[in-house]
This record gives sequence, C-alpha cells and structure tokens, in this order.
Amino acid sequence: MTSYSSNLELSKFIDNYDSNSEKIISFSPSESENKPIDNNFEFRQLVIQEVIQTPENAPLELLWDLFEAETLFAKTNFSVNPNLRHLASILLIRGGTKYLQKFLRYRYLSFDIYCETAQIKIPQELSLQLALECENNSKSANDKSEKELWEGGIKFFQWKNESS
Repeated sequence: MTSYSSNLELSKFIDNYDSNSEKIISFSPSESENKPIDNNFEFRQLVIQEVIQTPENAPLELLWDLFEAETLFAKTNFSVNPNLRHLASILLIRGGTKYLQKFLRYRYLSFDIYCETAQIKIPQELSLQLALECENNSKSANDKSEKELWEGGIKFFQWKNESS
C-alpha cells in the first residue's frame, strides 16, 4: 500500500485520481487465519473520510470506485461501513443518473448493503428525477431481471421522495 502521511498528500491523491489509482482503494481480499481481510481497507477509509468532509473535490470515478469497494467488502464480510450511506448520497447527488444502474445492482448484493443504502439523504427533486429515469428504463428493459431492477428503483426513489 502506498503511504500517505499527511492530509495534503491525501488531498493530492483525491485531486489526481484516475483509473490507474483504483488498485490502491479497491476491495483486495486475502485470507488470514480463515478470515477474509482487505489489503486496502485502511487507506480506503482515510480516503472515504476525506471525501465525506469535502465531497466537491472528489471525482465521480473515485466516488463510484469507493462505493463499489465498500459494497464488495460488505458482501464478503457480512457487515457494512456506516459511511456507505454517505458515499451513496454523494455519488447520486454529484452523478445523477450516471451510475444509477450500477448503484441499483450493487444495492442488492446483500441485505446489509440494502439496509444501509436505504438511509441515503438526497434532495426531493433528485429522488423524483431518479424515479423517472428508472421508469423510463423499465419501459425499455430487455429482460425480466432488468425490468425488476428498474421497478425496484422506481419504488425506492418514490419512497425516498415521500419520506423526505
């Protein structure tokens, strides 16, 4: 793991993030005494904390990669980082529909992830926009599972809108 000894270095990592940097924040499982561990867990948590503090500085690609890594970690370890809801909120607020389908797919990886992502905080207008996008995609879905994914998204974002 690359060592980042200061907030300035961490900020530079975030500012300069690109797909070549993903390998040091991705979920990187290995076995230790029959228990899965994540070689990138500690550094990823530092990045997540910084991103939550200053979300406007985080590239969308970084937000997605962090969300993906945390959901894969949660699925493997049967636990979830409470910051996942914050990452998901920031991802949807900043990215709109760009990662919507991926968000919905990863949301269903485990019950823990499903429950944690239900706690997202997004503006009411965005909930309506995402529900509409899900509805439009549902109409053009190619198969039953894709249609079910989009219909689940409609219900979820309508519920988020009503509970705001």
